[in-house]
Amino acid sequence: MGTTYKYKTNKKILPSLSFLLPVINGYRNGIGTDQHKYALTEKELKEGCLFKLGGVKIPNIKVLSNSDGDVVYHALWDAISSAIGGSSIGKTYPKDNRSSDVFLKELKEIMDEQGYAINNISIVIECTKPKILPIEEEMKKNIAEIFKINLDQIGITAKSGEGLTEFGKGKGVEAIVNVSLFRY
Repeated sequence: MGTTYKYKTNKKILPSLSFLLPVINGYRNGIGTDQHKYALTEKELKEGCLFKLGGVKIPNIKVLSNSDGDVVYHALWDAISSAIGGSSIGKTYPKDNRSSDVFLKELKEIMDEQGYAINNISIVIECTKPKILPIEEEMKKNIAEIFKINLDQIGITAKSGEGLTEFGKGKGVEAIVNVSLFRY
């Protein structure tokens, strides 16, 4: 196990904030990202797989991926794993093609064992397709169900990239996730 650090306070400087130290000790933050290229050429379309975003099946778009290509779930896994001192999803599940919700359910069990719960999740998705707004609520419901949290603990924003990035040019999809956890 790692080293446990104790916070020292000067009661003259922080008398009204010292009650927060147990909360601060149990607070964790993690950031995760994932990207996948869309299958665009004839060869890529044969090799690509239909994919999901936040557990929602996306029809008529294929990605190049070893799994279901769910960049939202993969980035979320990395964010939570890094917050509790773990590693990346690629290192933990190399070349594993099971559905990404299985990985998140296993991670939820680890969180429970270590006494962590989600405070909030912030998700940014950059792509030109699919449109995120029509599937936003379904993605939130899928995530909330896995982690047993409320929908208002999950924020999802969509960015088009304005043609400035490969994702904004319609060549793929990217998710960036920030998660805050607390120990109970």
